[in-house]
Amino acid sequence: MFRPFRSLQGRILSAFVVGWLAMLVVMVLVAFFVARDSLRETISENLLFETRLTALGLDDYLLTRQRALSGVAERLEGTRPTSTSVASLISAEHGLRALFDSVAVVSPQGAVLGRWEAPGVVPNPELAELPVLAEAMATRRPRIGEPRAEGVPGQPVIRLAVPLFEADGDLGGVLTGAVMPREEGLLAGMSRLQVATGGYLAIASPGGTILHHPNERLLLRSLPVERNPILADAIAGFEGVVEAPTVAAEPALQSFILSPEAGWLVGYVVPLAAAYAPVKRLWVSLLGVAMALTLLAGLVGAVLLRSAFRPLKRVVAQVDAIEQGQRHALSEAGPHELKAIARAFNRLYIGMLDANRVASERKAYLDAALTSSPVGLYLVDARGRLTFVNPALERITGWSSQALLDGDWAQMLPEAARERSRAHWQRLVRSRNGFQYQIEIHTSSGGSRWVEVQGSPVRTEEQTLGYIGSVVDITERHRREQQSHWESEHDPLTGCLNRRGFEARLMAATRQRHRQGEMPLSLMMMDLDHFKPVNDSAGHAAGDEMLRSIGELLIETVRDSDSVARLGGDEFAILLPACPLMRARDVAERLREAIGRLDFQAGQHRFRVTMSIGIAMLGEADRSLPAFLQRVDQACYRAKRLGRNRVVVHDGDRVVASPES
Repeated sequence: MFRPFRSLQGRILSAFVVGWLAMLVVMVLVAFFVARDSLRETISENLLFETRLTALGLDDYLLTRQRALSGVAERLEGTRPTSTSVASLISAEHGLRALFDSVAVVSPQGAVLGRWEAPGVVPNPELAELPVLAEAMATRRPRIGEPRAEGVPGQPVIRLAVPLFEADGDLGGVLTGAVMPREEGLLAGMSRLQVATGGYLAIASPGGTILHHPNERLLLRSLPVERNPILADAIAGFEGVVEAPTVAAEPALQSFILSPEAGWLVGYVVPLAAAYAPVKRLWVSLLGVAMALTLLAGLVGAVLLRSAFRPLKRVVAQVDAIEQGQRHALSEAGPHELKAIARAFNRLYIGMLDANRVASERKAYLDAALTSSPVGLYLVDARGRLTFVNPALERITGWSSQALLDGDWAQMLPEAARERSRAHWQRLVRSRNGFQYQIEIHTSSGGSRWVEVQGSPVRTEEQTLGYIGSVVDITERHRREQQSHWESEHDPLTGCLNRRGFEARLMAATRQRHRQGEMPLSLMMMDLDHFKPVNDSAGHAAGDEMLRSIGELLIETVRDSDSVARLGGDEFAILLPACPLMRARDVAERLREAIGRLDFQAGQHRFRVTMSIGIAMLGEADRSLPAFLQRVDQACYRAKRLGRNRVVVHDGDRVVASPES
């Protein structure tokens, strides 16, 4: 005998069938397919019209700004942009500032010659590296770039670029402008367009980047063609209205058109539920009948479900008792479906207890290993917050675990470096990769130490849970490395730079001079006069003491930014960045006079030495450092030949010597 109410499944199924049977009959009778098709055709025509109108408006918006940039570029044709001319241009072009949120000129070498941003717009520090600028330079044609996130956080930006040409046809730079169309009236007006309640507008670039969409999370992402095949056809050139599921798997009427000039994809989507809402109003006349049938089905279903779910209430009570420790398993009595559920629950509960026991044991081992390790260890969560530090890390840093976990770990760093270090740490955590770096920290007692920090991500198959890392005290190793580096570049006798250190400073200063253009760079070569008698009469120890005194005098006399070097024997050199030739000559005269006043005594001997000095300034004609050094050396040699104790300036083709003091 068939007994549908014996099982829980039978009771629920019977209640569903009895309750909804009358409703299905009524819904079939009132399904007016003809009315719905007619409404679909009307909405499709309006939808296609609004989409085409939007595409034309978008073309006009972009091309108007591109023509404005091109017009300025044509007026600049034949001139070489400079920082001054660009600043004047941007100040004078009120039209550009009205059309764009940001305007800039970038040289072919990537230097920003001038820029302007509207209030509230954050300057892009990587402006010269944007792809649209490289494309404009490579093609030598105006370009409209893909939407990007720059300027105002969360606001998509469209950047346009137009190449600038000099009189000889060479590329002189790129004029670029950025707009935030969501802040403009264009997209604000488009967002208010509604062919039907619930419809929305979407816009994507020719490269498939989403510029406008009601879902903020989709902005600046690529079109999800794999989830909506219609998008691939639209990018390829399809224009029209189709009925298909959206990316969210919602049935909808979708209209697509490519803007004729710029090739941007404009789409308008109206969910079918919203499109066919007017048809539902036809059901009002039958609402009384439907409500009566629904009430009847509800009453019958309520009675059936109340009876059907009574065993489930007993199961809930048993689960509550297990949670409170009053039971250890579910009763396996009742309908066979509940018996199967109870057996499955009991197996799962026992397995969970075993898993918890194993997890507790593993945690105990892990806690013991982390606590007893001689290396500083730490754990951080996926957001970069410290969750554990071991005693070794407390000993290394001098900070307690409570201070590190509850406070700010950046308190261990110099105050000037804290914000930069926090940002660097967040970048490391977001990268989800391992890392290793060295940093100086301040201990709680006020001292400082150098440590090496390492971190490795802790991952599951689905996500990164956080990081486990180590901190090693490398203070002594860092001190030895710094000492070794200093010794490799300095003369141990005088404390001045040696030849290797001097050449490194000279190369660095030369590169900086070439970058900054007009910054003067002077160099003086110095040779002691009458030094050999000191060694011959008083010995090399006395000569070394004199060289040490002279080195100290040179270092104390010049600026901290100047570099004093002992090149060998009694030869010295001083590199003077940002120092014109005549100022260098004054410095040389002071040094010559100061050395001439030195009265050195060794035993029964008294000595006085003088110095011959040659000076030159790095000029445009110096194509190589050897040529520059040769000019300085020639000036020093001439000072010697003219009788010593004098300064000779090599100024291009002229050689000017000071009289002997």
